Amino acid sequence: MNTLLIHDGKTGILHLEKFFYEESIKHTKLHLSEYKKTNSPIGSPDYILVHCLDIDATKALVANLMLVHPLSKVIISTEEKSFDYELIAFEIGCHGIVNVPDELEMLRNTFLTDELCYTKETIHSIVLRQIMHQRQSMQKCLAALTQRELQIAYLSSSGLSNCEIAEQLYISTYTVKTHMQRILKKLSVTNRTKLASILKR
Repeated sequence: MNTLLIHDGKTGILHLEKFFYEESIKHTKLHLSEYKKTNSPIGSPDYILVHCLDIDATKALVANLMLVHPLSKVIISTEEKSFDYELIAFEIGCHGIVNVPDELEMLRNTFLTDELCYTKETIHSIVLRQIMHQRQSMQKCLAALTQRELQIAYLSSSGLSNCEIAEQLYISTYTVKTHMQRILKKLSVTNRTKLASILKR
């Protein structure tokens, strides 16, 4: 048994519904029970379905609902679904976004499996965008390193110790240590292992 809180995105009237699924060979039926309207505080439901009337207003509403119900998973329902809307929903921490009534099957599967309520194409696009963003951010960080720091960073990532780097570059171990501290600070990493993983991307 799960609980679903439905917010109409406008009046603030909340519908608290308890639901369960009856599996059969041919289809799955959704049963709703104990329907009631309330404006008073309630316990955290498993899911909150928010109807989107305006994306900016919805962002503020979702942020507030997440503060009040931190354990609940928020899903946005909209009649004008687009990739931009899906991206916004993902960025503000929603469990998904659905086009009602066209994607009720996707919503049903989310309740059954607890999977994210986004299309596979959107998830792939979001992941790709994040990877590209991370690479671009790291390229900017690497550009902030001096030629000597880059040299030491790559030697370190290949497994050389400070002493070995110092011998190879004909500088003191103290100088290598100082450069390493600056490198880690500029790249916002805490150790050589993380530094190596960044440089090998």
